[in-house]
Amino acid sequence: MAEIGGPGFAGALVQIVSAPFAILVDAVSFVVSAATLLMIRAPESPRPARETATRITHEIVEGLRTVRRHAIVFPLAARSVPAHVFGAFYGVLYSLYLLRELHLNPLLLGIVISAGGVGSLVGSLFASRVVTALGIGRALVGTAIAASMLGVLTPLAQGPVALATLMVFLPQLIGDGLQTIEGVAERSLIQGVIPDRILGRVNATLDVVAHGIGYPLGALVAAFVAEQIGVRGAIAIGWAGMALSILWVVFSPVPGLRAASDFVAADVYVTPSGATR
Repeated sequence: MAEIGGPGFAGALVQIVSAPFAILVDAVSFVVSAATLLMIRAPESPRPARETATRITHEIVEGLRTVRRHAIVFPLAARSVPAHVFGAFYGVLYSLYLLRELHLNPLLLGIVISAGGVGSLVGSLFASRVVTALGIGRALVGTAIAASMLGVLTPLAQGPVALATLMVFLPQLIGDGLQTIEGVAERSLIQGVIPDRILGRVNATLDVVAHGIGYPLGALVAAFVAEQIGVRGAIAIGWAGMALSILWVVFSPVPGLRAASDFVAADVYVTPSGATR
């Protein structure tokens, strides 16, 4: 919901009263958020006891080994690295691209980004239906490919401001909806093929690989590439890298899965001792 209203409101604010005042409003919103959090009085539930006392290093190794040896999770992790490396090109350069290359004003920029929030909300409402209709594997791969095909409009956007706005608006509105369905299918699949005991460690491994390594590395590379070939060229490379990353999953067992339970009988994961089960 924040993505739906926030960017549009911010764009209008910048357009009307200038960027410094908009930043001041943003800072005040954090103070209000902190104050409301301090008002929460609900007691926290006690942490569940562990089955065995293991050191944090053992848990990290267990998560890494499980991801590396799992026929379903490894392709998802391998895809996640380039997807986040090249996705960072958008994170770093997207606003600059729309403002300087396509000449959108701050209000239009906010509207375009807000469209992504609307698309994500709609995608979340239809995710279960799409997964049920197509099967979890095909839903994951199909929505990723469709979003990539639509996403090519972003680096190709040009012409009058109205046309350029439409060309970046559609990937935000529809593409973000497709990516939300993909994300729901991916997380549901991981939860279905990984035992509960080790699920947290696997998710932590995937998050570190994506957000701790892939995205920061991509942000650095994006800045360098943009300096060498321009913002539009860097955006195009970002799109191509994200689009090609899905090949890791296409050529894996994932597309053939109708449901996560199809793989449970053949599931392989690593125990704390390093043995597979």
